[in-house]
Parts: sequence; structure tokens; C-alpha cells
Amino acid sequence: VDSFGTLWQSDNDDDGNKGVRINYVMEYGNYGYTDELTGAGWRAERTNLESEIPLRHWHQNDPGVVPNLLQTGGGSPTGILINEGAALGPQFRNQLIHCDAGPRTVRAYPVEMDGAGYHATMVDLLTSSDNWYRPSDVAIAPDGSLFIADWYDPGVGGHAMGDHEAGKIMGRIYRVAATGSTAKAPTLDLSNAEGAIQALQSPNRATVYVAWQALHALLDKAEPALERLWKSEDPRLRARALGLLARIPGRQSIHLRNGLLDADSDVRVAAVRLCSTLERSNLIDTSVLDEDRSLVAKLLRDSSPQVRRQIAVSLTGAKEVAPLWAALAMQHDGKDRWYLEALGIGAMGNEDACFDAWLGMVGDKWNSPAGRDIIWRLRSAKTADYLAKIISDEKLAAAEKPRFLREFDFLPASAEKTKALTQLATLGDQAEAIAREALTRLKGTDLRANPALAAALDRTLAKAKGTIPFIDLVRDFGAVGQGQALLDTALAIGGDPAAVDAVRLLFSDPQAEQILTSAFAGPKSAAVMNLLASTGTGRGLNHLVALAKNDQQSPTIRQQAVQALARTQAGAEALLKLAKNGQLTPELVTTAGTALRLVQYATLTKEIDQLFPASAALGGQPLPAIAELAKLKGDLAKGRAIFERAESSCITCHRIDSKGADFGPALSEIGTKLPKEAIFDAIMNPNTSLSMGFETTQLATKDGGMGMGIVRSETQDELVLALPGGVTTKFRKGDIVKREKLTTSMMPSGLNQALSRDDLVNLVDYLASLKKK
Repeated sequence: VDSFGTLWQSDNDDDGNKGVRINYVMEYGNYGYTDELTGAGWRAERTNLESEIPLRHWHQNDPGVVPNLLQTGGGSPTGILINEGAALGPQFRNQLIHCDAGPRTVRAYPVEMDGAGYHATMVDLLTSSDNWYRPSDVAIAPDGSLFIADWYDPGVGGHAMGDHEAGKIMGRIYRVAATGSTAKAPTLDLSNAEGAIQALQSPNRATVYVAWQALHALLDKAEPALERLWKSEDPRLRARALGLLARIPGRQSIHLRNGLLDADSDVRVAAVRLCSTLERSNLIDTSVLDEDRSLVAKLLRDSSPQVRRQIAVSLTGAKEVAPLWAALAMQHDGKDRWYLEALGIGAMGNEDACFDAWLGMVGDKWNSPAGRDIIWRLRSAKTADYLAKIISDEKLAAAEKPRFLREFDFLPASAEKTKALTQLATLGDQAEAIAREALTRLKGTDLRANPALAAALDRTLAKAKGTIPFIDLVRDFGAVGQGQALLDTALAIGGDPAAVDAVRLLFSDPQAEQILTSAFAGPKSAAVMNLLASTGTGRGLNHLVALAKNDQQSPTIRQQAVQALARTQAGAEALLKLAKNGQLTPELVTTAGTALRLVQYATLTKEIDQLFPASAALGGQPLPAIAELAKLKGDLAKGRAIFERAESSCITCHRIDSKGADFGPALSEIGTKLPKEAIFDAIMNPNTSLSMGFETTQLATKDGGMGMGIVRSETQDELVLALPGGVTTKFRKGDIVKREKLTTSMMPSGLNQALSRDDLVNLVDYLASLKKK
């Protein structure tokens, strides 16, 4: 937090997706970590999906999400501060400073105002190529120098530390200061107002805190000294003084008025924030200021969008704010997302009244970039008709329309909303995509009472085959006779959770058995079997077991069934039972053993090793210690080829840039995060360094089914687990009878035994070369 009360923060993406970000924290704002409506994770399908994963991770296209100040790529963010001292030079004064332990960097982020928000750049302060340098926190000393804490470890994230031996654990503290400066601690005198005022001007936050407490204890006795500080040319010092002057009994309104009329916009922002904070805390009564029409009018037309932004936010939850809000909304330029989000926040609880007041001012000129923005952001049932008009407008670019369709998800249920969506759903062939989107939002509508909507559903189903909305429409409207189309759609969309939903819906079709039997004999039999395994149902498992033990089936079909069974815990247990009963041919035993070792089933490892002995065809020789392996030089091209070949299983679970599966942590910049020794250890001992968020979860369901995987998304009603290869499966929480987080990784142990020493060295050298560009 800086002297104006502005809060800044940084947080992390899930591993490997280049989504570390810095945020200005707008009061009451939503920052998009999960879907606001459902709590689903960023991989869940949604309308108007962002094109880039780092943006998608934070739901940046959704109305109601405050934009990020800056996305810094992959990393591990830790300490952050505002340097309000001068000792580091003008370039770094009043700027953000932040530790990113992953890329071993302490950076400054020079911030400049940008409309109602900000933009920033990145400047490195202290970096190192030493893999053990992991800056974890920063602080400004009383003399203005920068102190950096280094936790001293070769890796970040996960549950393993390289520096862990009792009595030998180390860390380092660095001091960054001007050449020739000497560290010195000040002598504080907090016994009187003058001494406390001097301490209040320190760049060190701890010193400012104790000075503030001392002055707050004095309050009216400290007023003369605080008023002298209020006359400072430094706006940050004026803001510090104002924070105390505004608390002097009987004098609050006088000092706050001075703050609201200050020449510096940041001080005016601080004054607005103080008015709101102190009033909500019942520490002051701001009615004298609220009733000053001249003052209010001046503030509503403030030349600074930052000030108007803060006023908008201060309206949140207050009564009779619609005229004030509308006056602020009329100044939106149609470009400033920060200002728009502040308007949305300020209207919360008063959306209908705010919309009416704004519409009364803007009249028939509402259909402008600024007006469409406000309709997109304002969650009033009354905006539904206007959204339909915008979406139906042929002059609006097709690429813009998904944005407005997404807003329907945030509107409250109402007759107006249903009417607008029905209008869009029946637009006809010229708006096929729009009709499909509208129908997915009309779940539960009585089609018998609306023949036009029923006809629109039939048209849309015929054209939506092969897409996720097709599955939603079949489910939500109970469409019949769609079994083959459901299977075709599931195959078309691959690893999306909706593919598994489609197969589960197929099970309810009277023709399901015939459709599946035909599919097993077709060219996509392996993909169909994988989908059956992913359903986590007894019915899917039984189909696969029957195929695997049926000696009338072709060897290829039986092999595919075995490989599909090996994808889940329940399937693995079924394979063990088949092996014990002698129902697998020698060739299938080999196939099962290879497939079962692509995933780690911790509770089954002993039986798997007994019934399916490991092959040493790819390597299996004893390896030297990791320290010795790390000294060896590998071939990067060969290492890449090893990563991408099926037998080493890497590409089945990990992604490098656009290649591979989105299951385990992405590895595009793993060489920045981990040294070679840690990469060797992660491959050879996957259970000792689990990345956070990638722990294995095991489920049992009411119907006797089982599920296992990495939690990809979780809402109040639903859990989504990911399996190796990237396939995901949804489970209704009401159907789960047991849920357990395992202490083991799904990455197979002993993977190094499937590689020769040279192959392992080549692979690790290739991974170590993948660094942040």
C-alpha cells in the first residue's frame, strides 16, 4: 500500500502457463482467478474465450473483471512494495519493486497513469545466473536502501526443498544502495509531535507505522505540526498528513475538504478513499460534504479520470446514487476498461436505478462505443433488450458479438432476459452462431408453449453437431435420437470435459449398444475406448473388460481396450483381475505392463510389478548419482526427440509451447525455474517434488465407479479431474462418496529406467535449455 492508500499485489498462475501478474487492487473488484459465476477454473469452456492462455487464466474478457496492470510471464512471485524513498535514485522513486523467485529476479515496475488505471514497464534491479538465488522478499530500510531476502534454494514450487538439512539451512540478505553509502539506523523521538512528524516522513514502512500511532495518540495536539506537513510540496507527505488530520474530532470535514480540493489528483483520490473508508467505519459523518452541491459538482466533473474512478467505487452499496453514477457514466470514453469496471462496481445493488438515470441522460444516443460498454458491464435486467439489439445489429462486427452474448450470463433471471434470448434464438439461418448461444441460455424453457423456439432448436441441433453447444443443447432440452451425433461430437472435441458428457448422454440412447459396437469396428475405435474409460462409469468399464477378454475380437481391438483400461484406477484394477484369471494373452500382458507404467497407481504398484514384469528394452541399466549425471553434456536435438516419442510418456502429460498435452505442468520455461540437478530429480523421483496444484485426487462414486486425476476445476456442484493425455472428466459432487488426495504423483516412478543413460542426459539437457525468452 502506498501513501495514497493504493494497494498493489502480485499472484501466480498454475504451473508453467506464463500468467504471473501485477495488479492495482480496486476496492470491491473481482480479479478473475476463477469464473465469477461458477467458480470453474480457467480451462472451462466459456463464451468470448481469450485467445492467449495467460489472459484466459485471469478471465480478462469477462465483464466484472478488473484488468491486470501487467503480466510478467512465467515465475514465482513473492514480496512486493512501493519505494517512496529517494535513495535508489529518481528512476525507482515511488515505484513498485517486486521479487520473482522463479526467474531469479528483483524488478521495478515504473507505473504511469493511464486513464482511470495504469500501465507499467519492467526494469531489472538484481538478477543472477546462480540457480540458488531465489529472492523472496524486499524491504526499504530507514536510510532508503533496498534489502532483499534470498531463501537460497535450487528450485521453487512443489513440496521439495534442496536446502533442508538441519543445521545447514542457509539464506542471504542483500543490501542495494548508492555506491559508498553506509547502512545506518535512525534515532527516533516519538515523545512529541515534531519528532513523530519527522519519523512519519521515513521511506521505511515500519517507521511510518510507529510514527502514525504516536501522532494518532496525540491527534488534536499534533494538528499544528500535521498542518505544516500538509503544506509540503511532496503530495505523498500531504497524503500521510491528511490520513491523520481527517481523524481529528470536529475537524474532519475541514481537512477532508482541503484534500478533495488539492491540486494533486493522487491526493484527491486519497481524500475520496478516506471519506469512504472513515464513513463506512462510522468514524465520521460526511453528510456536510455530501450536501455541498458545489463541491460535489466539481468532483463529478474532475479533470482526472482517476478521481472520478474513485468516486464511482465509493458509491458501492450507497442509497440514492443513481444521478451521481449517471453523471460519471456519461464521461466514459468507450476505451477505458478501468473506468468501466469502476462504474460497474459503483452500481452494485443499484443497477436498475443507475441504468434508468443514465438512459435518461443519454437518450437515443446510447448505441455508441461508450454506451455499448456500459450496457455490457451493467448487470440490470433492463439491459437485456438492449443487448439483443446490439447483437442483432448487422453493422456490429461479428467478432464483437460474443462479448455481448457473454454478458447475458451475468444478468439476473428475469422475463426481460428470457424474452431477449428467445428473440435471438429465433433469428434464423443468418445468425446460426447467435441462435446456438441463445438456446444454451434458455434451459428449462417449455418448448411446447413456444413452437418457434422448438423449430429453432431443431435447426440449431442439425448445424451444431461436432461442437460443445450441441452436447449442452441435447442435455438441457432432452433431445432424443441424437446418439450417433453425440459420439461423433465427442470424438470431434477430443479432451474437453464435454466429450465425456456426450458419452454419458449416449448411454441413455436406446441405440447406444449398436452405436458403440459399430464404433469399435471403425477407424476411431481406440479413441472411442479412451472416452469410455474416461467416463469413470461401471458401464464404460464393463464394455472395455468385455472387449479385452473376448478372444473372438481382433488382437488390435483387445490391445486398444487394454490400453484404455490402463488410463484409470478402476481400469487398472480390472486388468489385474484379468491377469490373475489368465484372461490376457502374453502379448496383452506386455501391452498392459507398458500402459500401466505411463501412470503411477501408488496402491497397485506392487501387484503391477508382480503380474506385469517391466521390460528393460529401452534401458534399465544402473545410473550414476544425479550430481555426476548433471556434469554430462547432452544432445539437445536428441533430447527433444526423446521428449516427443510415445514410449518416454513426456508428451502425453506435458506441453512445450504448442506441442504436447495440457495435463502436468507446462515445461516451456522449465530451464529458468529448475537447474539440471532438480530436473533429474523430478524425473527419477516424481513423488518427492510434487508441484502444487498437481497432486493426485482419487474418488469413489455412488454407482460404484472410480475417478482419479488432477483437479482441473472445482465449483460448488462439480469437480473436474484431468487424466494423462489431457482428457478431463466431470463428477457431480453429490455423486461422490469418497474423495482422497494422494501423496504420490501421477507421473510414473522409475521412468528413468525406460531410458538409457545417454537418453536421460539428452532429455534433461533439452529441458534445461528451455528458458524464459
